[in-house]
Amino acid sequence: MKHLYLTRKVFSALFLLVLAVGSAKAQFRTVNVNGSADATEYGNENTQETDVSDRPNMTWYMTWDDTNLYIAISDVNNDVNKREATVIYLDTNPIIPVNGGSSSDGSNKAFNNYDGTSGILPFRADIALFLRKNYKEYRKPDGGNGWNNPVSDNNTGNTRTGITVVYNNESTNGTREISIPWSIMGGRPASFNMVGYVTAPTLNGGYIYGQIPAKTVLNRNGAGPIGTDAKFVRYYTVSSTNNGAVNSTEAGATGPFSRESYATPDQNNSNFGQISVYDFTANHPFINNSLQLNRTSSGTPTWNISNNLYIGKDVSVYANTQAPINVGGKFTVADGGKFYQEAAPLRITGDFTINDFGTFAPGSAATSAVVLDGDETQVVRAKNLTLANLSLTGGDKTLTSNLTINNNITLSAGARLVTGNNSLILTGNTVNAPGAQLNEVLDAAADEAGGGYVLGTVESTEQIGISDRDYNFNNIGLTIRANGTTAPTLPGQVTVQRLTGLIVTAQEPGNPTSISRQYRIVAGNQNNVDVDLTFGYRDKQNNELRTIPEAQLTLFRSPAFNQGPYQRIGGAVNATANTVFARTAVNLSGVFTLGDGNNPLPVELVAFTGKLEGSAVRLNWATASEKNNKGFEVQRNTGGDQWFTLGFVAGHGSTSQRNAYSFRDANAPEGKATYRLRQLDNDGTESFSPVVTIEVPAGNAPALVLSPVPTPDVLTISGLGSGAHVAEVYDMMGKRVLSHSFKDQTTTVSVANLPSGLYVVQVQGKKSKFVKQ
Repeated sequence: MKHLYLTRKVFSALFLLVLAVGSAKAQFRTVNVNGSADATEYGNENTQETDVSDRPNMTWYMTWDDTNLYIAISDVNNDVNKREATVIYLDTNPIIPVNGGSSSDGSNKAFNNYDGTSGILPFRADIALFLRKNYKEYRKPDGGNGWNNPVSDNNTGNTRTGITVVYNNESTNGTREISIPWSIMGGRPASFNMVGYVTAPTLNGGYIYGQIPAKTVLNRNGAGPIGTDAKFVRYYTVSSTNNGAVNSTEAGATGPFSRESYATPDQNNSNFGQISVYDFTANHPFINNSLQLNRTSSGTPTWNISNNLYIGKDVSVYANTQAPINVGGKFTVADGGKFYQEAAPLRITGDFTINDFGTFAPGSAATSAVVLDGDETQVVRAKNLTLANLSLTGGDKTLTSNLTINNNITLSAGARLVTGNNSLILTGNTVNAPGAQLNEVLDAAADEAGGGYVLGTVESTEQIGISDRDYNFNNIGLTIRANGTTAPTLPGQVTVQRLTGLIVTAQEPGNPTSISRQYRIVAGNQNNVDVDLTFGYRDKQNNELRTIPEAQLTLFRSPAFNQGPYQRIGGAVNATANTVFARTAVNLSGVFTLGDGNNPLPVELVAFTGKLEGSAVRLNWATASEKNNKGFEVQRNTGGDQWFTLGFVAGHGSTSQRNAYSFRDANAPEGKATYRLRQLDNDGTESFSPVVTIEVPAGNAPALVLSPVPTPDVLTISGLGSGAHVAEVYDMMGKRVLSHSFKDQTTTVSVANLPSGLYVVQVQGKKSKFVKQ
């Protein structure tokens, strides 16, 4: 099966323009650590000013090579007597969520003695550095969410840590430059997260300034010392440390200050405003109660997240307003997390994941749309997800479970939804409401080859309660009109599944096949009804017609997918509208497809009926044409999925003429007698007809006679007509203890091995009792 080509497109959401993402710059630089730093040495893309009010020109610089991480700070207090230090936390092995995991993934505490014992970091840090001119140390996590004893240099040498710190101008506006070997972190990480700042003069509980990112610390009780209330919420994400030099074979590195991320603190926020970040992690693993975030109702609190949005356990996010939420990467609601879309449009470029125990509550407004606009393949991982509106642009979107749409789903030109073994379910269908609509948009040239497309299963249900009215099942391509003048009985509730990408096959000369589109129909009224049926198809997209000439398309019906016999219905082809129209009186329940009228699907069964004929049932059927038809086994249901073969009627091999067949069941049981045909080809291929059920009145069937009664060993059964029979013996608990097949009017059954007691014999619906001595 061929797949539609993937249409690539440029991600056009405006929020990507908000953050200047330098993803292909010459990141690798080896600098001269001499206490002097500027943009020429470090690169313009590797500088970032802070917002310190008394030092408006304070600037951080950062770059690296394969050996060292280089950091410089200008316009900083270098008075060694004040003992101010540079503090840096690095997460060199990021996890998702960054502040989740366990203590084995790093420490989320600001280490003791310097920053207050209860400060919380926005990620699980793998190393903490405290750096002054004459003192340098780093610490590693202790596995208990704290820090090990420091590795330090107590003088100006760098023999233990390997870290170099150089001050230039030891005054209030100097520059300090730092070299940190990657070796103390186990080598250059593939990516890392970072926060940094400069401490105030006092070591314990002192305030911080010159934060990177700016305003990285949230104090629950307002400004002032960190104390025990400090919550670090913003950090920088370097998603790749590879060399971004021109002609490099590696992916380009990301600028150290180009991607600012946010992790929520452990407190509710009912007035969460606009945010523009790289990653947004709404998660709080540090407390036991729930966390709730509500966007502010004032202004336009747009959320622009250029990478991933993660909503963790016990976190509830309320979108509140119509301001959009734009996610340039993955959207994830973890187990126990909740997202309430309300009226907000949600745009997602990466995978859309709602864990099995996560909650996604769709909005009901027209603005409550989810837009999946990734260039390539996006995956929707959610268990029975329901959305109000869904719009798909560009590339493949794949379902891992059923997806229900309450209002509209639109697939723009070039977009394809692949359902796999799952279904796209369109709901809200009533007599007076159109329900959820499927819109598969063609491209600008109205060329179906580039149109929007659902590959797989689409399901829709309507109540056909009015005749002479078109029902189009939410625009899935099939239209049914019940003709009231000739069919006073209406189909009632009808469920249609549109199947694309699958074909009906037959192992026959010439390999007759269907197109790769079928409509599986289940109607509430199982009787034949007179309907106008319009079968819509795509003549170019996804190779639906395969090699069948459009002018030769003919409508067929079978009782189930990829089974026969196939009833040829015919129909008129409208190549301009891509439809086949047919008026027919059939049982709507079954599978309808299109095949080649000049190379039809095998054994076109046009009728299968039954009627009482005295005490027997007469079965009649006819074929419009046959291919390699050996014949028909006539079967009667004996309960559940058990079928008993009554006889065989030979077929006519291969013929294009109509042929009629008949079979008489002289031993039909009382009550409901259910029959089917098992059609066999000469090569052993089989297919089954729809079932026919006949009501056989009580007393209409032959009497069942047992003798002798009681009996010690052999029981004679008589009073039956000729034909095949099955005698079943049951004990008084209803358990079947014996089964015996025979074809004569009289038979004997050995009951010698049965325990003494009372038993019931049943033969084709007739029952009688006997005593075993």
